[in-house]
Amino acid sequence: MGKQGIILLAEREAIDIAYIRSLLERNGWAVEIAKTSQSIFKKLSEIEFSAILLNASLIGSDQKKITKQIHSKEEELGREIPIIGISNYSYQVENKEFKMMGVNACLSKPIYQSQLFEAISFLGNPASFS
Repeated sequence: MGKQGIILLAEREAIDIAYIRSLLERNGWAVEIAKTSQSIFKKLSEIEFSAILLNASLIGSDQKKITKQIHSKEEELGREIPIIGISNYSYQVENKEFKMMGVNACLSKPIYQSQLFEAISFLGNPASFS
């Protein structure tokens, strides 16, 4: 485990996985990758994550199922698992959809290091996610 904790990166694109993983690992985070909805469910049942970076295009029609699974895990753990949504397209549209799903924050691609770590800086206080 990284000294900061473990982040689940739910993303399909190899270049985005490599980039985000590199940023996180250089800053002390361990990273687990999920490329499908099924792998998100599997990893949630196996590992206690500090946060989840969730790409909107990955979740597709499984949005409600995925967020329900995450919220069930939160109940089991007795704590919130902060979720940072990653938007490929219209930030405003997907941000609204993410908020309705219970996502704490939303980043749009391209993801810049400063934006990523600004969102992650709220991990100690999930209620302050914007």
